[in-house]
Amino acid sequence: MTNQKNTGERQQKIIVFLLFIVLILASIIIGTFNKINLLEKPPVTKAPDIEPIEAVAPVSTGKIAIIIDDFGYRNDAVSEGFLNMDADLTYSVIPGHEYSQTMSKKAFQLGYEVIVHIPMGTTAPKYGEDEYIIKASMTSAEIESRMDKVLQHLPEAVGMNNHQGSKASASKRVMNVMGTVLKENGKYFLDSRTTKETQAELVMRTLGVPTGRRH
Repeated sequence: MTNQKNTGERQQKIIVFLLFIVLILASIIIGTFNKINLLEKPPVTKAPDIEPIEAVAPVSTGKIAIIIDDFGYRNDAVSEGFLNMDADLTYSVIPGHEYSQTMSKKAFQLGYEVIVHIPMGTTAPKYGEDEYIIKASMTSAEIESRMDKVLQHLPEAVGMNNHQGSKASASKRVMNVMGTVLKENGKYFLDSRTTKETQAELVMRTLGVPTGRRH
């Protein structure tokens, strides 16, 4: 009986020991399996917050003005060709020539904008049209008289730009007198910038005369 009892106890101990070993092995296997799963699964990252995109205002586009200078020297196929162009052009008529008034009227009647291509004193030996030229040596009264004369000569003109004028346009006094007359008559002025010393645009803006410059 004693031997049977000892044998039974020994078997129970063996069974308990084996169960303990099985539990340990199971724990090792489960742990290894979990580690493998963790390695295989990519880490979960939080999606970055997307900031709302502000609407961008469209870039404003500029305008190009095309001015045909020196109109009035001729009245032929070349000048007619310009007048028959299907384009938004401005014709700058130089005063005092044989066809100045004729070409000014033609351009105006065809719906084109007309301005005066006013001769102005230059540092070069030749000045151009003496009857209408504006010189830096003139008195303010003489300049006013010339301005009135040229505006009467080309009544279709809505503005003016300078022909030559590297000397006269550099004079604030001259440009101030011209600008005053233009403002009184509701005309604008475009600076042809025949000299880097020009005062035309600055003076016109100061007087409140609509103005621009050649680029």
